[in-house]
Amino acid sequence: YPDTICYNAVIDAAAKRRSLSEATRWFREMKKACLAPDVISYNIIINAFAKGRAIQDAVAWFNKMAEEHLRPNIRSFNALINGCSEA
Repeated sequence: YPDTICYNAVIDAAAKRRSLSEATRWFREMKKACLAPDVISYNIIINAFAKGRAIQDAVAWFNKMAEEHLRPNIRSFNALINGCSEA
């Protein structure tokens, strides 16, 4: 059965193709499979939305990460900063 690492790989592949809806769908599928997204999962999504110039959505994902009691790391903040600077 797929684990969080497998889902992260699929989410990342969708994000790299700039398919934000597909990346979001796989993220939600991971949660439906009773797998807890980790900081890497959230960083992939945050970075995807920030690069897609959807900075408000990136911030919303950042906030969801905090709601899940996951601690943002340097990559989390860098994704938001880079997204803001490119917006």
